[in-house]
Amino acid sequence: MRVIIFGSATRYDCDITSDLDICIDWRNDCYDNEGVLKPFTRNMRSVISSATQGKADVVNYAYLEGTKVKGAVEEGVTVYECITGRNPFIMPNDTIMQV
Repeated sequence: MRVIIFGSATRYDCDITSDLDICIDWRNDCYDNEGVLKPFTRNMRSVISSATQGKADVVNYAYLEGTKVKGAVEEGVTVYECITGRNPFIMPNDTIMQV
């Protein structure tokens, strides 16, 4: 999975009224066998909306082909990328987390 910030937030033309433009490039391991987003990824939009108080536009990279938005995303900044295929938010079985 890759998270890209794009638009005015990565240029010098944003101001206090600007929203945050976020593109999520889901990898195959984010989908189940039926092609439906897994629970963690399905809830990502809700988490982003809560964290930004609804001031974010979220687009899926897979749907950008042939759009003007794709160029803006390509010029954006990748702020997160998981290339291992392992969900970084799940602790390995041999790790015990104490609270």
